[in-house]
Amino acid sequence: MFDYNFDLETELKIYRKVGNKNGFCNYSEWENYVLNKYGNKRYAESSLKNFLHYLKKNQRTIVSKKEGWSSTIMPMVILIITILSTSVFSIIGVINNYNDAINTFTDEEFMKYSGYSVEMIYSALEQNLYSGMYFYICAMIVVSLVIIAMIMLMTSKIGEYNLRESFYYDYIQIIKSIIENKK
Repeated sequence: MFDYNFDLETELKIYRKVGNKNGFCNYSEWENYVLNKYGNKRYAESSLKNFLHYLKKNQRTIVSKKEGWSSTIMPMVILIITILSTSVFSIIGVINNYNDAINTFTDEEFMKYSGYSVEMIYSALEQNLYSGMYFYICAMIVVSLVIIAMIMLMTSKIGEYNLRESFYYDYIQIIKSIIENKK
């Protein structure tokens, strides 16, 4: 909000650098920066109260967004577990089908009537086994990578919202102290 000499992106960049070499050395220095910017009778009490409400509104919005992102983490973890367990059971199913087929084809009478050679049937069964296993393993890997990327995105968003929430909280506390000192 430029009416209050407040550019959110600029102020966030400054806030991120608190404690770094390129910014304020500590919180107190940053607090003094904000106190000097809005204190010393630069703004009327009514303007500061309006600014305070603007900051609180933005803080509530950030908290709401953070809660929205946070509430999606557990379903994503459950989704990963479900997909991975389904894939593992699918691989076990492919192996069991292979074993059942091998047991069926070892019956000599069946082999006599089918007219196929044992080697040809075993080869076909092995090919079926490996292709099924490769499919499920590749699917597990691809799905896992996609879900891990999504979780990384979510945690990044939550981290950003945590920073913004802290920023607004600190800013609100400083503006409140300026208002209190005016009384």
